[in-house]
Amino acid sequence: MAQRQADLDPTASAAHLLGAEVRLHRDRRGLSPTQLATLLFVGPHLIYKIEKAQRFPALELIEQCDELFGTEGALVRLWRLAARERADATRPEVPQNQVVVVVTEPGSLPGLLADLGPRAGRGATRPALAGEPGSRRGARTRESG
Repeated sequence: MAQRQADLDPTASAAHLLGAEVRLHRDRRGLSPTQLATLLFVGPHLIYKIEKAQRFPALELIEQCDELFGTEGALVRLWRLAARERADATRPEVPQNQVVVVVTEPGSLPGLLADLGPRAGRGATRPALAGEPGSRRGARTRESG
């Protein structure tokens, strides 16, 4: 007995729209999720999860779907939109009065961190607290005399 397909809401997100489009094109070709999975050399559960936007597919898989369905890059374009939306959702919000500088490669911003030495860019430093190694706070010292 075939499973009833879950209703999809393509307006929920770009990933939902991508899943709905994969299902639409799969149905138009008369393929079951298992048959599509076999053609793509993946497990059928991956197809189910992609269609329900429970799993984000690899770009290569969507490129294969594009080729198989003859959608001329439409699914790849949707994938890129969904990937951007996904990245934006995981990016932390920065208060308006703060600036964030992300250095992805050493030397990519010449002069910015160059004069700070080898520890530059490794995170903020703070004074050692009492009891921490390197701390002089609360330490007993002998009077020299």
